[in-house]
Amino acid sequence: MKKKSNKALKILISLFLVFSLVLTLAGNFVFSFALLRKSVFSRDCISTLLSGKKSDTAVYSGAEEVKKTWLELNSQGIYMNTDGGLSLHGLFVKNKNDSHRYAIVCHGYSSKAVHMSYFAKMLYDRGFSVLAPDARAHGESDGNIRGMGYLEKRDIISWIHH
Repeated sequence: MKKKSNKALKILISLFLVFSLVLTLAGNFVFSFALLRKSVFSRDCISTLLSGKKSDTAVYSGAEEVKKTWLELNSQGIYMNTDGGLSLHGLFVKNKNDSHRYAIVCHGYSSKAVHMSYFAKMLYDRGFSVLAPDARAHGESDGNIRGMGYLEKRDIISWIHH
């Protein structure tokens, strides 16, 4: 009777260890895929492996290729340093009307500032000066970990005071 309970306990412990290992590996994969900029499991690396070319085209509804390059052609690159020592990049377009109306357009996950050209042009045409910052670990900004908005909220406040 004692041998059966010892055997059952060993099986339960073994199953628990295997289950824990699988969960740890799955968690590491999800973390690397979602938050790390350069990882074997990152979104960019997986897209490159599957398609054979680098995935660098974020397409937004109504955003034509001509309007996508408007921000690159009409902006000046600006940089700001964070408290943690990262250099963040942004594209700024000063409106010719010299109004004191400003807008910040923020890109989404694994995108970059230039992908916001359509929205930047739309706001510029309405009289706004526009800033399109690259979030940390995106575009030309430094960083290895994507904060999913948590870290970037302080960066946006710093851009406002910049």
